[in-house]
Amino acid sequence: MGLPVDTSKAVVICGSVPEAMVDRRTGERRTNAEGAPLWRVWLVLLADDEPAVMRVKTTTEPKGLVKGQPVVVRDLVASSWTTPEGKEMDLYQASSIEGAGRTTREASQ
Repeated sequence: MGLPVDTSKAVVICGSVPEAMVDRRTGERRTNAEGAPLWRVWLVLLADDEPAVMRVKTTTEPKGLVKGQPVVVRDLVASSWTTPEGKEMDLYQASSIEGAGRTTREASQ
């Protein structure tokens, strides 16, 4: 079980184009336990303290996102995991990631 992350008072920016998650060994499309395909997007969260960069997975295809675009992240949850090699990792999952407006580049022009 993960911890909910409140993004209501933060600016969240798309840091990469969405990509389909693929198993590195087999090359097959990764899915969740229910068989839904997984997508991955890098996000930058700007809140009161220092910025956070996070790789977020979702089962809802994030359509039309571009780097630098503000986004709305729904039901963001953080959890941790330890690899078999003992490495600690933070994991992030959201029910959806949607565009919220113009890219930062467009806004500055």
